[in-house]
Amino acid sequence: AESRAEGLAALCHQMLTDRAVDGEAIRALAVADHPENAARILSVYPRLDPETRQVAISTLTSRVASATALLDAAAEGRVRRQEISAYAARQIRSLGDEALSKKLNEVWGETRESAADKKALVEEFKAQLTAERLGQANLSAGRAIFNKTCATCHVMYGQGKSAGPDLTGGNRKNLDYLLENLVDPNASVAADFRMSVLALKDGRVLNGVVVEQFEKVVGVQTQTERVYVAREDIDEMRPTESSLMPEGLLKSLTEEQLRDLVGYLQSMQQVALPAGAGD
Repeated sequence: AESRAEGLAALCHQMLTDRAVDGEAIRALAVADHPENAARILSVYPRLDPETRQVAISTLTSRVASATALLDAAAEGRVRRQEISAYAARQIRSLGDEALSKKLNEVWGETRESAADKKALVEEFKAQLTAERLGQANLSAGRAIFNKTCATCHVMYGQGKSAGPDLTGGNRKNLDYLLENLVDPNASVAADFRMSVLALKDGRVLNGVVVEQFEKVVGVQTQTERVYVAREDIDEMRPTESSLMPEGLLKSLTEEQLRDLVGYLQSMQQVALPAGAGD
């Protein structure tokens, strides 16, 4: 099995040079552990498109050694800190390595906020999002932001993934309700949408919502993809009280992006994406 993994890793390293398949190669390297994986992925990282960069970060954050290399690259400026999402930071913390968590705090920052911090943040966002300001929202741009940050877990107007509640019929017109859920997504999480942490026998750790369970296989929706894991490969599967949506998601948005996203979330009918943006 070890030689098979080495062979797969060597093939994937070659595939990284081909832009047509580099994303698939990076995804496969999450399974094919190899000491050179992190260096190889980080060497091509600057030329990857935004979507493939998220696949790269997902693979790099699945193991302690590669997550350490990712944070080193962020500290050196080879990876922009903003490209390590709040979800990726939480994934790194779930690896349970004390030195790695300390490095995360130094390079990326803390991933937890107090109740008082969250309340203050809601009030800060409310002050920004006046009725007049929301009236100027670019709903098409807001939909594009939703597709990038929310549609991996939520369905709205029939589009997106169902690892979280369908937002179409939600209480979206209520700004207080909307902001409280965006700022503190773990305050109230239905049992079906609670995240689990899976420690695998090959050393990887996955964070996601268990959306399918079969006799021999479990289907897990992560932030980037749905993964099927053989039960015999799982060392431990631990449910949490958290949702897949991480705290701090809105902090990465500019005031204009926040206005557009909230404007779209409060809209009562679907709008077209900006020209050139795919579904």
